[in-house]
Amino acid sequence: MGVTQLQGGYQDGELPLNMTDSAQGVHPYYGGQPATIDANGVRLALVADETAIIGVFKNSSYQDRQNGNATILGGVCRLKFINGSGSADNTDPNGNVIEGAPYDTTITFNPGDKIYVSAAGLWTNVSGGAGTAKGIVIKGQNTSDDSVEVYFMPVVES
Repeated sequence: MGVTQLQGGYQDGELPLNMTDSAQGVHPYYGGQPATIDANGVRLALVADETAIIGVFKNSSYQDRQNGNATILGGVCRLKFINGSGSADNTDPNGNVIEGAPYDTTITFNPGDKIYVSAAGLWTNVSGGAGTAKGIVIKGQNTSDDSVEVYFMPVVES
């Protein structure tokens, strides 16, 4: 699990998953990464999709591919992004990594930072692409807790 919904928003479950895009080696994702939708179903949102984000994935692509559907956390809500790299179920039976951080772990997030989508589909505090912020950090990482808490505010812009 890469995300916990702390407050607000809603859980929209079982939307058809874009099975081609979510495949290992294409655009697999962790819980907490941004989601968008196209004619083939829900898929990982990359920087080019940041104006069309529908929410964040609740589960990893490995879990969602089991039934071909994705659970999305959407609307304005308070989320806790978790680095699942150290979890017991970090890899699938083939050794593929299925849990990790939905945010860029090479940067530090601070309260007040805006969050954007990176080229890899991770949350970052560095504006890219159209530069559309999708939320604001309310708790950054620290030495005892590497999670990041945000107010998530998906806004579709044209």
